[in-house]
Amino acid sequence: MKPAARIAVALLLLCGAFLSGCQSNDNGKPADVTTPQENTATPDPDTSELRSIYLDYLRTSWEDKDTSAYAFRDIDNDGTEELLVCSKGTEIIVFRYQTTVREIGRYDYQTGTTRFLATDDYPGIFCFYVGGGNNSYDYISVENGTLKRELLWQDRFAWKDEGDPEREVYYTEDTAIISASKKAYAENADVDFQLINELK
Repeated sequence: MKPAARIAVALLLLCGAFLSGCQSNDNGKPADVTTPQENTATPDPDTSELRSIYLDYLRTSWEDKDTSAYAFRDIDNDGTEELLVCSKGTEIIVFRYQTTVREIGRYDYQTGTTRFLATDDYPGIFCFYVGGGNNSYDYISVENGTLKRELLWQDRFAWKDEGDPEREVYYTEDTAIISASKKAYAENADVDFQLINELK
C-alpha cells in the first residue's frame, strides 16, 4: 500500500473514532462519555428517620403541647407513615414529610365524645362521635394529597327505639367498611396516641 493511501486510511479510522464519541443522547445533545451523571434526588428517609423528623417537628414547632397527642400511621397506604396529631381530644390533624413536615389537613369534631379508631383492614382512621341524638361514624383518609372525611353511618339512638329498622342510617353502600367501623368500636381499637408534652 502506498504511503498516501496509508495516511488516508489512518485519517478515516481516526475520524470514525472521533465521531463515535460524539453520538447524541435522547435529547439531541452530545453524550458525555467520560463523566458519570450524579443522582441528585434525595432518598426518602426510612421509618425510624422519618419518626425522628416528626418528633423533632413536634418538639420545636408544636405550640399546644399540653392538650395534644401524636401517633404514626400510613393512612394513604403508600408505604410511608404520616404524623397524626389529636388536639384537645376532638381535632385530628394529619402531616406528611415532603422535604419538610407539611400539614395535609385537619377536622375538628367539636364534641366531647370523640374517639379515633384504627384497624388492620383499612389504612385510614374511623371516627366515632356523638351529637344531635346520633352516634356517628366517619372514615378519614387521604386522597390525592388531601384529607378526606366520609360519613359512613349513624345510630339514631335518641330518635328510634332499639330494634327499629330505621334506627341505623347508612350513607354508603360499602357494607364491609361499615362492619369494620362497628368492629373497631366494639373492640376498643383506639389509635394509640402519645402525649406530646411527655416527649424528651
